[in-house]
Amino acid sequence: AIEQDEIKIVFQPLIAATDGEINGVEALARWVPPTGTVSPEVFIPLAEKSGLIEALTRKILLGSIRTVSCWQSLELSVNVSPIQLC
Repeated sequence: AIEQDEIKIVFQPLIAATDGEINGVEALARWVPPTGTVSPEVFIPLAEKSGLIEALTRKILLGSIRTVSCWQSLELSVNVSPIQLC
């Protein structure tokens, strides 16, 4: 899925509670193969168990930085697997 470019990045807005303004985005990985969307609850644990979580995280991190870098004044959040932190 990573090599076939089936992992897509979607951005969820992060909204300030004080004024309702969008002050950032959270990058989320979505697997969209030709057969239909696969839930992150399924493919993230598989990536962790198969040793592909670093490649997946790298793809999401680099792709989201490229995209967000041209957006004015928005913070970027990216989830990291607990396995990578260990």
